[in-house]
Amino acid sequence: MWFCFVIILVFLLLIPIALTLERRRLKKAQATFLKDRSEMAEEHFLQRVEAGPDLAPFYRIGRQAMAKLCDVPIDMVRPEDTVRTLLNLQFDNGYIDDFVVAMERQVGGTLPMGYPPEACTFAAYLKELAHHWQGLERIVLRLAASGQVDRDHHFQCALSELLAARSGETIQVEMSYPAADNTARLVWLQAERLDEALALVVEVVKNMPAGGSDVRPAVVVAVLRSGRYEVIYPRGFEGPFRI
Repeated sequence: MWFCFVIILVFLLLIPIALTLERRRLKKAQATFLKDRSEMAEEHFLQRVEAGPDLAPFYRIGRQAMAKLCDVPIDMVRPEDTVRTLLNLQFDNGYIDDFVVAMERQVGGTLPMGYPPEACTFAAYLKELAHHWQGLERIVLRLAASGQVDRDHHFQCALSELLAARSGETIQVEMSYPAADNTARLVWLQAERLDEALALVVEVVKNMPAGGSDVRPAVVVAVLRSGRYEVIYPRGFEGPFRI
């Protein structure tokens, strides 16, 4: 019994040491990565990866997602960087699944999992993902945060229930999470017939009661098509549609 206790105690003592060492490793790795490195504009990056107009949003989102995971400026991520080098900038040397899931959330559809070869460049990896990308058209709601968590949660639940009821359960919430800037919540919807569902979503949003004296959060309805967000409601929305 006491031996098990000692093992647990030693393990607990090692956790802060391991975290400290990992933070030092990350700091050193990022410093080495950024040393003498110049920024690469988005246009230049897209030219280097030979991104056509249809796939430019896919490559752009891939670069943004990887930079966020690596905690480095977007303009510092280059096509010739190896995937392994970029993963080494992440905690515990990174997990490629984290990147793939982040991409799927933003571009929709499904992407292949699995680690690329050690020497694989980021450009080559993005091309491989784009080749196997099975895109989907999806409805996305952006609910602006009011600053009152309970009220925002109640509004989201009421809206989700109303959509399900009005559609005969053919429209369901697939997932929901905060936008990157924490000023809104993104709600992704599953729908059997996109065009019919989209018309119903807009109708429900436009006519949904505010609920007493509460001010209804601003709602933006968009469709994700091939990595691009097309805002359907409100008309005249100037954007950008931030996720």
